Amino acid sequence: MEMEAVRSDSSPESTFAEVLAEVMGVDRVSVDSNFFDDLGADSMVMARFCARVRKRPDLPAVSIKDIYQHRTIKSLATALGGDAPAPLEGAFAGVLAEVMGVERVSVDSNFFDDLGADSMVMARFCARVRKLPDLPAVSIKDIYQHPTIKSLATAFAGDAPVPVESTAPVSVEVAAPTSVEVAAPTSVEVAKPARTPQVILCGTLQLLIFLGYGFLAALLIVQGFEWISAASGLLDVYVRSLLSGCAIFLYAFTLPILAKWVLIGRWKPRQIRIWSLAYLRFWTVKTLVQRNPIVLFTGSPLFTFYLRTLGAKVGRGVVIFSTHVPICTDLLTIGDGTVIQKDSFVNGYRAHAGFIHVGAITIGKNAVISESTVIDIDTSMGDGTQLGRASSLHAGQAVPDGERWHGSPAQPTDANYQSVEPTKCGALRRVGYTLIQLLSLLVVYLPLGISGLIVLLQWVPQLRVLLEPGTQGITTGAFYIHALIVSS
Repeated sequence: MEMEAVRSDSSPESTFAEVLAEVMGVDRVSVDSNFFDDLGADSMVMARFCARVRKRPDLPAVSIKDIYQHRTIKSLATALGGDAPAPLEGAFAGVLAEVMGVERVSVDSNFFDDLGADSMVMARFCARVRKLPDLPAVSIKDIYQHPTIKSLATAFAGDAPVPVESTAPVSVEVAAPTSVEVAAPTSVEVAKPARTPQVILCGTLQLLIFLGYGFLAALLIVQGFEWISAASGLLDVYVRSLLSGCAIFLYAFTLPILAKWVLIGRWKPRQIRIWSLAYLRFWTVKTLVQRNPIVLFTGSPLFTFYLRTLGAKVGRGVVIFSTHVPICTDLLTIGDGTVIQKDSFVNGYRAHAGFIHVGAITIGKNAVISESTVIDIDTSMGDGTQLGRASSLHAGQAVPDGERWHGSPAQPTDANYQSVEPTKCGALRRVGYTLIQLLSLLVVYLPLGISGLIVLLQWVPQLRVLLEPGTQGITTGAFYIHALIVSS
């Protein structure tokens, strides 16, 4: 069958016809011929045509549904003629599709809500775009302000009108969008699923570590209990309870510090595969650090001192009210006079795609981090900055000096979240407050609680059954009744 010559211009009709002719292995096709009745194509051929079109940034995306609704080149081009992306849109879409490992992306789809990308993927996109000389430099801040290809291309329309061809993959290098520097996020790599024996081994070792920690704590408690029970008189009971309580506190306070330096050393930006031995070390340190009784001292200099012993760089006058203790402390920097309110997360790590990603967090001087906020890795806040309540900084974001941000992901705002002006606080007041907190726990609450329980068990005849050796007391109903009374 003789085919009608295609037009020599670069209209969508002629370009569609050229692509279809390539797929069908003929010289040319008629723009008025029905794909199935006249040209003899089938659904497989047209599916290949759609895939080939999606790889052309100068053509609108075509689906198999469009083929059945518009069965000629002319009707297809007419229906989709207004959807052809601009050169810059096509270039951006091609780079993003390459980064995400898909054939095409829609220029109107939201990067996060529709395409399922996250901050790490978009950081790679920004790095890839910056490597292309004919495209404008795009920062992660631009991504959050313009979360679709179309809006992003419109914002940069005057900067780079010439499209470029896709290049080979390049390494990730993320530059901060502002004067505040931010470390480059790690590349997105999906971990292979762990094998069952590996998961079982890791879980078994976790259980053994838990039991070992519990055994040491129980041994310390039992030895202290027996030593206090041998005391004569209330004063002797109190003194021995005081010493036992200090020993228990010292054990719970120092063990996480020792474990961190022995098992981890200094935290560095890295990826830790979940269920690996490196993950086991990470989990052990994280569990011990978070279960430390130091959380009773949030808001005091003792809490910031604890973070310094773990390797964090914490300035003078920093106040932290959050009980969520940072884990990857060597990568945490907090400037002088900064306040971090309660329920804030500054962990220094994130879980993604089968890995634990460890990264840096930098907070400048006199910053205010409001309640219920989340600061992801590879972020920074400059001097005098503020982050609003229930807001979050995503990986790669940087807040310039003096700016106030809020939202998730955070964006600039004019709201002032520092409702109370800072006041001077001398070293004497800080030391005195810390000593009062520490002595209240070690001299009042712990010894009185321990000695009170000992006296109750020893001097109340009905409760002595709890101290009887052997199993005789345990087999009686009175034992459990008395145990219930004591626990109440």
